[in-house]
Parts: sequence; structure tokens; C-alpha cells
Amino acid sequence: MDATADSDPMTTLVEEFSGWHIWRGRSGHQLSGWYATRRKRLTNAEFRAGLFRTLAADDPHGLREQLEQQAAIQNQC
Repeated sequence: MDATADSDPMTTLVEEFSGWHIWRGRSGHQLSGWYATRRKRLTNAEFRAGLFRTLAADDPHGLREQLEQQAAIQNQC
């Protein structure tokens, strides 16, 4: 999918990273932070290779960077 300037960051991330459950955190009644948790369990070898079960970022750009890093590591496993 090509992300456009006016696309919804949540929709784009969910579509591009289907192996992850992506959500926004809450602080009181305000949305706060961006999170992703893998939909599959990781093996001990995958943990040692640098894969994480859950990621957290302040904004969608930061979460995208982490998801892309995890994809690169996964491709090397």
C-alpha cells in the first residue's frame, strides 16, 4: 500500500503490518502512545536474535521504524 499524506496512520500500519496487533494507548480520556504486539509467539532463538513481542512509540512514525527494524531482523532468522 502506498501511504498518502492524508491517509490514517492507524489504517496504514494495520494494513502494512498484518502480523501485529496495533493500538493506541490511553491516558485518562486522551489517546497516548502507539503500540504493537505480535500475533504469534516467538521462539527463544528469535528473542536472542533481537525480536520483540511488543513495541511502543510516541508516534506512528516511531512505531513504523520499529516495525520495519523487526521485519529486517525477522528476515535474517
